[in-house]
Amino acid sequence: MKPLKPIEIISVDPETMGGTPVFKNTRVPVQALFDYLESGDRIDDFLDDFPSVQHEQVLGLLKVISSLLLKVENKTEDNENTPRREHPEKIQAIAI
Repeated sequence: MKPLKPIEIISVDPETMGGTPVFKNTRVPVQALFDYLESGDRIDDFLDDFPSVQHEQVLGLLKVISSLLLKVENKTEDNENTPRREHPEKIQAIAI
């Protein structure tokens, strides 16, 4: 099975739940998944309680978030290796 694209996983529409990000073709807020996971529940518990959400959507969302976090992490590492330019006027203003 091919991975889902973000547009196939999440929907944001002002007409649905006031624009709250929801799983596509549902009224289930994405935040509900994170609330379940944060409280120690399993993905299967979430899916049992919200049968309109597909297992593939949950896995796809977690994969997208994982990819984004890795990109941020790599960008942070790149920034740490980039020489920083000092701005004497800002340093002086901070010292005052």
